[in-house]
Amino acid sequence: MDGDQHVILGGSDAFDAKHLLQPDIKNHQLYLNHNVYLIHAHAFNVEDWTLYSTVKLKDISKNIDRIELEILGMCLFLLILLSALTYWNSRRHFKPFSQLATHMKKTVASALPAVENKWHSEFTIIKSGLDHMVKSMEVMNNVIRNHQEVIKNEFMRQWLLQGTYNEAFAESGSTRLQTLLVSDIYLAVMRINRFQAFSDRYSYASRKLLIYAMGNIAGEVLEKHGFVSEAVDLGSDHLVVMIGGGTQEINPVQALYEAREEVGNWLQFHVTVALSGRTSVHSNMRSVYDRTYDLTLLRFFNEQDKVYVEDDLGDYWSEQQPDFDEKLVQELIQSVRKAQKEKVREQLDALFAKLQNLTYLECQFQLKLLLFYIFKAFNKVMADQEPGGVDLLLQKFDTLLDVKEWIYRQFVTIIDSVALKHSASNRKEELASEIFDYVKQHLHDPMLTLEGIADYLVLSVSYVRLVFKETYLVTLSDFIHQERLEQAKKLLVSTDLPVLNIAERSGFQSKTTFFTSFKKYTGLTPNQYREQNND
Repeated sequence: MDGDQHVILGGSDAFDAKHLLQPDIKNHQLYLNHNVYLIHAHAFNVEDWTLYSTVKLKDISKNIDRIELEILGMCLFLLILLSALTYWNSRRHFKPFSQLATHMKKTVASALPAVENKWHSEFTIIKSGLDHMVKSMEVMNNVIRNHQEVIKNEFMRQWLLQGTYNEAFAESGSTRLQTLLVSDIYLAVMRINRFQAFSDRYSYASRKLLIYAMGNIAGEVLEKHGFVSEAVDLGSDHLVVMIGGGTQEINPVQALYEAREEVGNWLQFHVTVALSGRTSVHSNMRSVYDRTYDLTLLRFFNEQDKVYVEDDLGDYWSEQQPDFDEKLVQELIQSVRKAQKEKVREQLDALFAKLQNLTYLECQFQLKLLLFYIFKAFNKVMADQEPGGVDLLLQKFDTLLDVKEWIYRQFVTIIDSVALKHSASNRKEELASEIFDYVKQHLHDPMLTLEGIADYLVLSVSYVRLVFKETYLVTLSDFIHQERLEQAKKLLVSTDLPVLNIAERSGFQSKTTFFTSFKKYTGLTPNQYREQNND
């Protein structure tokens, strides 16, 4: 509108231009025909014009309502989209946990608790499964540690019985074993006195535990004195202790004195202890072991309160020994084992007839030697000699005939005690178990024989065969042979040792015997078996 309030441009059919005029009010509302109009005025001073714009309020409200609905709809859409994305993301991240819970429930169902609350079931299952896994790992670690202990004991027994040192095992063994083998070692034998009474008093399982305890006591005492030791149970009347550490100037004699006293105090039985000289680990340990065990038998000559060492042999063994019929003595011992009383009498007569032609000193020495061989063969069933040793024992007899009759009575007692053990059928199962363990522990010993097992048990060979066959339904000879072949099979697959070494470690005396036996047992040569099972 111009300055004269004439309409220049625009207009509206809904109302007259005059309705727009409101003096001095640029913005105002107009109520017309039940409608509300918003009027806005703007002056252009140069042209003297005024611009009026009108908007129906109802139209604005409609547009605002539509926009609000559109915004609300978009917000709902975005909320739904966000929820979907959140659900998808949670499923992507937490689905593996659900699968883990399901798998655990299937795998270790017996170890999981019954869960009634579904919301907490997966968490509870996973937690219980993890607890079960931790316990299983602990059990597995214990099994591994025990297995390593078994391997170590097997190595030690093999080393003692075969005499050959395995460098590879020492490098892969425990720190304690490596410390033991880093330099020369001593070898001690602790033999249980009055072993027959000891065996009658305790069951086989109890004897094993007591010997194990004896090894622990010896180890603790030696460690207190600065030595490192490993005890080896060979399943007999004694325990072997390998001793290392210490210094060149100090040997473990004093520690062994203390260990012997502690064994007597804690375990209530007495032992005789012998100690070898310092020995290289590469020496023939079987020879050292046999010699040290024989030293414990010196107690037969003089029951002294001491630890026997190799120098003690000079006190009991003359430098010039008269001819001694060792063959006849061994035949005599075999006749006793076979319970042939009449033959024992004949062989004793022949042996003492030779003694009558010797001088007094020669005769006395050969009597000592004879008694030593008898004691060595039957020390597990013979009562220990009276205090004072063999010298005092011989002084009780006036003639050789008295000595011969006393020896014969000892043999009769041994034969009768063995016969009594044969009649004790309630011990057969325990005896068979003891034979089984003895074979397992001496499997790599090429000198393992039925006669040796019978000597260890102080029983006849025939009775040992009978008891084992009745219990395990296989002959003892076949069992030993089969176990040696199974040992060889394990070594062929689990090690890279040469076949000859494996034959030796399995107790075969020759490569030819091993090849023949193995081919017959498996249908393959050792090399063929190794190649077939390593593919």
